[in-house]
Amino acid sequence: MKKHIYIAVAISVLLLVFACAPAKQKDAEGYMFDGLRLAKAGDYKGALAAYDNAVKLDPHLAPAYTNKGNALMMLGQDQEAVDAYNRAIQIDPAVPSPYYNRGNALMRMGLTSDAVTSYDKAIAADPKYAEAYSNKGVALKKLGMDKEAKAAFDKAGELDPRFKRAE
Repeated sequence: MKKHIYIAVAISVLLLVFACAPAKQKDAEGYMFDGLRLAKAGDYKGALAAYDNAVKLDPHLAPAYTNKGNALMMLGQDQEAVDAYNRAIQIDPAVPSPYYNRGNALMRMGLTSDAVTSYDKAIAADPKYAEAYSNKGVALKKLGMDKEAKAAFDKAGELDPRFKRAE
């Protein structure tokens, strides 16, 4: 009988401890996924705050910097976006998307030659990145480099039929 009472008391104590324990704090990836959810809902300021929380907890979480850059671009903060993409690249230079996104921000800033360089780096990281070839083509066309632009557009179309150009 006493044994059952001890077990019941022990279970009650455990339940009390777990019931009073603070909720598990979010980790960096949790904040990053919150940011993605908020961005998808169009709340870019909220997403930016979530990405900032993520990188405070894990300053080496490259995707959080890339996503932060995307939110900054949606808020029209292109230079800040470039800075975020640069940090993502510094952490993980093998990932093509921060180069690509940085190229897009640079294009919006009127830094077309720099954008071409960034698209080239995205392509070097992923030679099958059709979007990077396509945007590189747009940048080259803007620079008056029609022959090079056509080659970039052709490669994009070769890699992905969505980018096929009518002849």
